[in-house]
Amino acid sequence: MDFKQLEYFVTLANTLNFTKASETHFITQSTLSRQIKALEDELGVSLFNRTTHAVALTAAGELYFDEATQIILSQKNSIERLHNLSNTQADSLRCGYLGNCLESILPGFIRDYRQSHPGVKLTLRDYYNHSQLLVALEDGMIDVTFMLSTSLIDQDFLTTLDLASCGVSLITHPDNPLAIKKTVSIAEMSDEPLLFIDRSSTWFGFIVSTFVSRRINPHWVHGCSGIANLMMMVMCGYGSSLVSSIYKSMAPADLVFVDVEEMTPSHFIAAWRKENLNPALPPFIESLKTHERAGHFAKLMPM
Repeated sequence: MDFKQLEYFVTLANTLNFTKASETHFITQSTLSRQIKALEDELGVSLFNRTTHAVALTAAGELYFDEATQIILSQKNSIERLHNLSNTQADSLRCGYLGNCLESILPGFIRDYRQSHPGVKLTLRDYYNHSQLLVALEDGMIDVTFMLSTSLIDQDFLTTLDLASCGVSLITHPDNPLAIKKTVSIAEMSDEPLLFIDRSSTWFGFIVSTFVSRRINPHWVHGCSGIANLMMMVMCGYGSSLVSSIYKSMAPADLVFVDVEEMTPSHFIAAWRKENLNPALPPFIESLKTHERAGHFAKLMPM
């Protein structure tokens, strides 16, 4: 089967127009028709119903569309990973991190590393949430990431390094009665309207399980697209949220962080794939271990 035939098929299935599909691939309509017919002959099914006025997918075409799309996506991802692998040398390392929540923690280490390893090109990329970080790490788009340990349940393909401990905070508006407290218990938040970022995340599961273990159901009221959006929603009075205390470093001054009792602290960690063969990675990890043993990261954790 010709890979181009799959691309022609997917384009035609999306446009349902031979003229548009052929123009997209800079081929003639007759060439497109022959390629689609050859694909149908090889599969032994009709993929399209054709009339003089319209083109429509058959039931077999609809089924094959999903599979063909996945094949094309997988092929493109494989090519990109191979390109990344060929471009990854001992003088190149790619790091991922979560937005700007680590702006008070990472820069010092990164500066020290770059000064002591001037021959290594260290690139940094930020992501909106932990799910994106994990996908990038698994797909080989980055070599190492900085994140929270609560986001790594059952991630067997990774090796991790604990860098510092960080607590859990209720982030809320100053007008909230809970804002004047130094600490807050789970029971005190039983009726608190809570915002969240990603229901599928392990952080969300961590919060839910902590509440449920005390026979309390969290009062979820609204989902947010990311930590910046969540903080804006809190400032606008939509509710409060439970977040890692690491976010204090990026929070606006008019938001209040209240330490939460009865919740196990998470850890600020570095994570990388066990199968990563980039020769620049081991020296980088050793530098992290040196800084961790010296307490570099712990003393920078928001209090």
